[in-house]
Amino acid sequence: NLDGDTGSDGSTPQDRANAAGFHGKAAETVAINPALAISGIEILNQWYYNPAYFAIMSDCANSQIGVWTENSLNRTVVVAVYGQPQ
Repeated sequence: NLDGDTGSDGSTPQDRANAAGFHGKAAETVAINPALAISGIEILNQWYYNPAYFAIMSDCANSQIGVWTENSLNRTVVVAVYGQPQ
């Protein structure tokens, strides 16, 4: 499922971070564009103007980040996972 924060198996961003071996609090931002590519400005606009995502990005306790992107002819998805290690 590339339509939001919940995985196709029902997992949350925290579940996936835990499964990857991350120990601490995790949160994510997702940008979806209905085209082959997405510009950095488009990504930031989607995240900056979403109050929940802006809060995640502005939280200085998030000291680690991982970014993933997937492209197809009709959609581009960019996910950033922010972490607060224990």
